Amino acid sequence: MNYGEVKTDFQKKLNRRDITPSQVESFVRGAIQRAQRLLRVPASESIVEDTIEEGFEILSVPGDFLKMVSFSINGQELTRRDLSTVHRLAKTPGIPRHFCRDGDVFRVGPLPYAGDTLRLVFSADFSALNADVDTNFLTEIAPDIITDGAMSAACRHYSDPRGQAYEDSFVKGIVDLNNQAAEDELTNAQITPAYSFDFDE
Repeated sequence: MNYGEVKTDFQKKLNRRDITPSQVESFVRGAIQRAQRLLRVPASESIVEDTIEEGFEILSVPGDFLKMVSFSINGQELTRRDLSTVHRLAKTPGIPRHFCRDGDVFRVGPLPYAGDTLRLVFSADFSALNADVDTNFLTEIAPDIITDGAMSAACRHYSDPRGQAYEDSFVKGIVDLNNQAAEDELTNAQITPAYSFDFDE
């Protein structure tokens, strides 16, 4: 599905004539934002790989950064430490062991050498949906999660008794995708939707 089709599906399920286009957008976008906070699947991850240059001190936090998955230098994963510890270690070069987030940058200690390789894996903000023809991985893989989340919120807003059923469906969809992602770590299998929910209007 694309963004327009997801909104249309939501409106058909809600079946209310008094909802405005801006409210439709709000409920759907709210469901997407909620889903991206809960999903931990490879499709929602981004990777930054780079070679350290002379004079390296900080790494800027990517603009679409949501949550750290892993941070490694030369294949050695770094552990998160407090800012004061990393600041102290970052005064001299060596084998990097720790990192911290300092506002909109990451700091590493000890400092890596020029030529070292850096790899940052993180959960990223989903691709923006603006035009009706736009898509992202969630609209393509599991649009039911978006419509179920939007329906859950809308039903609460309108005191619609179907709300709990849609909330349960939303949660199950999130759990199913996260579980498939965990299994994929072990089996290298492709993640595909394993559920389909429909409720009477």
